[in-house]
Parts: sequence; structure tokens; C-alpha cells
Amino acid sequence: MKAAILAVGLLAAASLGAAQAPPAANWRGWATCDLTITGPGYRDQQTQKWRTTGAAPTKRGAFDIYPGTWSVTGGGRLERTEGTQTLRAEWKRNVGAVPAPISVGVRASDGAILIGAGHAQLRAGNGVTGTQEVRVDGKVTSHTSIGLEAFEYAFPSSQAAAKSPHVSGDRSDAPVGSFGPMQPAGSKVEVRCLWDFQRGEAEPRGAALNPTATVSSATPKHCNRVSPATTDIEVEYAQRLQQNDTRRAQINGKLSALITTNMTAPKDTPQPQVSALQHQLQMLDTERTQLRDERNRKLAEAQRDADRAHAECERAP
Repeated sequence: MKAAILAVGLLAAASLGAAQAPPAANWRGWATCDLTITGPGYRDQQTQKWRTTGAAPTKRGAFDIYPGTWSVTGGGRLERTEGTQTLRAEWKRNVGAVPAPISVGVRASDGAILIGAGHAQLRAGNGVTGTQEVRVDGKVTSHTSIGLEAFEYAFPSSQAAAKSPHVSGDRSDAPVGSFGPMQPAGSKVEVRCLWDFQRGEAEPRGAALNPTATVSSATPKHCNRVSPATTDIEVEYAQRLQQNDTRRAQINGKLSALITTNMTAPKDTPQPQVSALQHQLQMLDTERTQLRDERNRKLAEAQRDADRAHAECERAP
């Protein structure tokens, strides 16, 4: 009798264990914001990125806090003249993999998925480095190094409908405030942010966008809206933008050499060469803007294709 009762108890426990819901699928994804600040004799560009690390979340009240990172790249320059005095400065940003938790929660009123920063504003000491010099009557009177903190831009918080497995979008802003070192008053600030977060497993890379792929008659295991092409696009344009930055650094080096020549022999100032190099810098700035716009357009197109593939996947028998 005792053995029978024990067996029944074990079966009941096993049934309860089998009936328990599996753990919720984790979220993963990224967000990026491109900032461009322009003013009189001033230009600053920065790309700020956030990514989940893939690690499991922890709980903070009603929110799941996912481990993530924040990174920044970019740089800028300034040239300002007042009377006989000229200030020139150049700088770069290089901040990588600073811990930046990302928060995911569900709004109680309507079940909407909310994704936002799970941390206070971050800053990185010496994340902005460069040089600045002051000239009076064409002669250098001071030459110093720049070492400043890099500040995190506001994480592009977003939301999606209840039970949605995918949160993505883009937004353009023109905020007012100081976002670059030595930013002059009245500067124009342009910000473009993109984000893409997915819950659960992703489709195999390329499957959603490959029109020649073999279509199985079986019900697809995954019908996700994440475009597997977005990562490839991000990598491609990150490389092209890096090449643009490298060319700009080379030209700036040549320009600095000419300026040094002018310091030692003012009468032999190679002004045509200086003007040509400055023109090349302007062309590279235009190219960078075009690359960013082209990247954003391709990301949007890839996501539309993925959304169509998702709809066809859900209609499949």
C-alpha cells in the first residue's frame, strides 16, 4: 500500500514538473546613435552603440536587466580666430565595451514591451583625446594635449505591442545642448538612432532574404522579423566609415606638416596645397554623411524584406 502511494506521489510530481512553463526566451539586440554637430569652424561626429552580451538577465522589480555594453567612436576639429589669435584643435573618441545594462519590461496597463537603459548616464575618462594649439600673428604660442571625458548619449528607449517578439525602429532628433568638446554656441546637432531587439532564437543567417532557398512544406520552426542582413550591413559600413576616418587622419597629418612648414618659413606658405587638403577634408565629410544615409536606407530595406518573409512564414501551412 505504501509503495502504491509513493508511486502515485512520484507520478504526480512528474506531471507537475512537466506542466511547468519553460523559462522565458531571452532578449538580445543592439541600438546605435549617430551624432553630427556643426558650427562656425567646428565639426564633431560620434557613433554610440549599445549591445546585449548574450548573458542571462537579472531581476530588478518588474524589469529584466540584461548585461550589455556601450562604445563610442568618432572625432572632430575646431578652428576659431579672434583678432590676431587662432585656436585649432583636433580630437578622437575611442571608448569600447563599457558595461551598460539594458532593461526590458512589460507595461501593466496594456502589456506593451518596453526596452530602455538599465543604468544611469555613463562617462569614460580620457575617452576624447587630441591636441590643441594657439597662434598669435601666425606663431604658435601654446600646444597642449586634449584629454576629456566621453559622455553617453541618451539610450533610444523603445516599445512594441504586447507579446511582440521583436522591437525595432529608427528616430531622428535635433536636440539642443552641448554634445561635443569646445562646441560653439548656436551649433546644429543632428542625431539618427536605430535599434533592433529580438526575443528567442534567430533564423539562420540569410534564410529570410534568400529567394532561391528551398521552401519546405513543413511548418517553419521560426517566424521572426529580425533581418539576418542587418549585421552584415552594419559590419560593411563600419569598415567603410573606418576607411573614411583613416583617410581623414592621413590628410590631417599632411595639413599639420604644412602648418609646421609655415611656422618655420612664413613667406613660403604653400597656400594652394593647404586649400586642396582642406577641400579633400570637406569631400570626406560629405562622403561620411552619404555613407551613413546609405547604410540607414539599406537597413530599412532589409528589415522590410524580413517583415515580408515573416508574414509568408506565418501563412505557410
